[in-house]
Amino acid sequence: MPSIAAPERYDSKASFDEKLVNVSLSIPVSALDRIALRHLFSKLDPTIAVVDGVQDPGMTSGITEWIGECGDAIISIGWDWGVTMGVIVTLNPAEIRTNVQLLNADGGRLPTDIGRAHLLHWVEATPWRQVICNLLQNDAL
Repeated sequence: MPSIAAPERYDSKASFDEKLVNVSLSIPVSALDRIALRHLFSKLDPTIAVVDGVQDPGMTSGITEWIGECGDAIISIGWDWGVTMGVIVTLNPAEIRTNVQLLNADGGRLPTDIGRAHLLHWVEATPWRQVICNLLQNDAL
């Protein structure tokens, strides 16, 4: 059972920040596969750094935010992405933003790097690249 601090329900009338202020979730890593993520928003952000070692003056970059439900609380996860040489990539997996603290099977906190690896795996299980591709093709960003 997840440990939930200050749970709040998703209210489409509230701003994104209002919905997630002071919400922190501690959940076992095994629960990630049962939480369905859905796209909240994506936008272009040309200030995001380019991929190390890649010289691509036509690179496009942005952010994306996804949400899911865990009991009565909302999980938020977001990351920076880029399109370089025609490939949509996660720009820095170490900078995935979330309100989730992952726990091991014994209920202890996972080390940061191991938690990041699980979060990246979870992100990669979503259709986020297709969402970004569709938004770019439709000039919706």
